Amino acid sequence: MKYLTFILSVLCTLFLFQNCGNMKSLTQDSLTSESINSAAFDSKSILPIENFNHIGISFDTSKHIGNTHAYAPTTMFYQGTFYRYFCSLGDASIGSWDTVRLVTSTDGMNWSAPSIAINASNMETERAACDPSAFKFNAGDGDYFYILYSGNAKNIETVNFIARSASPRGPFLKYTMRGTWEENAPDPKIIHFPQQHGTSYYGAGQPTAVVKDGELQVWYTDTTTEFPGPQVNKIFFRKSKDAIHWSKPILTNIGNSEASSEVKFSPLLNKYIFFSLLDGHGTNASITIRTSDDGITWSERTTLCDSQCTPDWTHNIGVSGDEFGHMIGFTTIISYGAPFDNNPNYDNDCDKSPTPLCWGHWDLFDSVLNLIEEGPYSSLAQVLKNKHPQTSIAKAPLGNLDSIEGGQIKGWALDQDNLGKSTEVHIYFNDTDGYPIKTSILRSDVNSTLQVSGNNGFSFKIPIQYFNNDQHNIKVYAIDSGGLYSSQLIGETTFTASSNLCLISGGAGASLESKSSSKEVCQTLCAQYENSHPQRQCQWGTQIIRQQPKGLCHIVGGAKRVLFSQTETRNSCLLECNNLTQNTNRECRWKNDIFRPDPR
Repeated sequence: MKYLTFILSVLCTLFLFQNCGNMKSLTQDSLTSESINSAAFDSKSILPIENFNHIGISFDTSKHIGNTHAYAPTTMFYQGTFYRYFCSLGDASIGSWDTVRLVTSTDGMNWSAPSIAINASNMETERAACDPSAFKFNAGDGDYFYILYSGNAKNIETVNFIARSASPRGPFLKYTMRGTWEENAPDPKIIHFPQQHGTSYYGAGQPTAVVKDGELQVWYTDTTTEFPGPQVNKIFFRKSKDAIHWSKPILTNIGNSEASSEVKFSPLLNKYIFFSLLDGHGTNASITIRTSDDGITWSERTTLCDSQCTPDWTHNIGVSGDEFGHMIGFTTIISYGAPFDNNPNYDNDCDKSPTPLCWGHWDLFDSVLNLIEEGPYSSLAQVLKNKHPQTSIAKAPLGNLDSIEGGQIKGWALDQDNLGKSTEVHIYFNDTDGYPIKTSILRSDVNSTLQVSGNNGFSFKIPIQYFNNDQHNIKVYAIDSGGLYSSQLIGETTFTASSNLCLISGGAGASLESKSSSKEVCQTLCAQYENSHPQRQCQWGTQIIRQQPKGLCHIVGGAKRVLFSQTETRNSCLLECNNLTQNTNRECRWKNDIFRPDPR
């Protein structure tokens, strides 16, 4: 039995990590989590991958609807609540195959008892209600919550229907062939047909929807295009302004194996993300992703969780997003159907493995990608952490703007997921002019208090144009290297510098003088440091009266390999030296001044 481990084997290939050979074998109650301490951006998917945690069973059919089935989920987060719609046991009173049920949660882990969202109306026009995709949309007559779902029309195969409600909890009214919206209507109107009818093939189903730019955009699987040849899964794209009238189907470039899928739009990437299950319902299932700019032409497939990571027989995945089908940051709950308790004796063939360890007997399982401590998933992070202390959760950067003195902005910042390394800091003046720098100064006080290492301090020389008697707003942000968090504001203040301020700084950027004076007095003060600080820079207001001299900055590694060699000021050379922390045996020289000798 292969339980969910982590995408480590895949990431080893993608990012050339070392020491990747030890994949764990987990017990049923284990929760696996790993984190990648780098800005782990896959060049194919662009989606950052920082951690992947496995939650376990989220819907146990035996507790609610008997030893039957739950699969094909979709999860919508709306106003503090997760709404999960999924395919489950049909209505015995009419003999339907499937019913869409709803469960809710405020933390993404503890779910309510199920309620029925959509039942098949009869055994002629629908026969099933399955594969839901939920979203909020205004078709011109107000905001409604819609569910696009699959049914199976007699003599036509699988087709798509649509229903809507004023509340995400229902009741959901089906769109009818008479142009009305009615609950349990006897004549629900087919929204999407398969390319060919009467084939006895699966048909067109498994819809997934995104609302963007005032349009409803939908993808679905159609297996009939090669009739009478073999069934081939093809993904089609359509769009609508009113959820009733649709554009012609457009065939995407996605191949045969990815029938079980869900699409979300990422506002942060400005791309569509196609989550799919490759080779579902088998012993080599894997979770994959693609991206697209237009929803039609997709990138190459990238494996997110391979067959050693995905449970055997996993199928029909769904992912969480907001009410418009958009990802919330880079975090998402990935859900799927799988055998009860991931029992190793399961087989699709009921002649090989008896009920309930065969086809049609599945629970819902969850995993979460890029779990963080803020936003809608913060409660899930806390609950998971309490239950499984080994849960990997990306943390926000920390820092502080300490002071402005001598024309220098000083403070500290650190990325909690990349401790010991330089952290990128962005400094903004008046919310328009931005200056990116990196921490490079040892702050023993910070390291001691937080029990960390590295050069986590920064000092930034205020550009000369801001010494003009005007008040300027200054904001300082620490940047998350993994990209999961937005920039973290670590300080804000105002700054006003006199246009006759005399600033004299040493070669390493330290302030030597900072006082108001005439230009002549400032020139005299500058000259007084000629012997003690030949690398100084002198500034009076917005005028540079002595430029810091430049010289050859030469930095070599432990094996005398040249790491950096170009003309710089001494201060810039110092910063370059401090940024090369991975080369512990480096030697740094400015002109003839070896200010950092090889420590050996």
